[in-house]
Amino acid sequence: MANQVFGLFDFENASLGDPVSDLAKLTWSDLNLTDKVLQESYLLGYEAEAGRTVDRHLLILYQVISGVDTIYWVDKQESLSQENKTFREKGLQILLYACTQLRQS
Repeated sequence: MANQVFGLFDFENASLGDPVSDLAKLTWSDLNLTDKVLQESYLLGYEAEAGRTVDRHLLILYQVISGVDTIYWVDKQESLSQENKTFREKGLQILLYACTQLRQS
């Protein structure tokens, strides 16, 4: 087993911060945000494992920030590839979704 790679860590974007910020990114980038049952199940599972409650209003605020950050990142790129257009559209979708959730709460 010597000289074998078993895993790789990427700390390029590592930072200290609120775990809810990471959950906000996961819920919009990896889950279908419009599936509220899936999102709530995910959050309940996280809460059970982490032993902490996720503030749903704070989660929505972080989703707003993630949406704005995504749009900003894409807009500062020199060229707008189809992949970046899709990513920007996803940023707009999360921003609109999160703002709607804020208005409803």
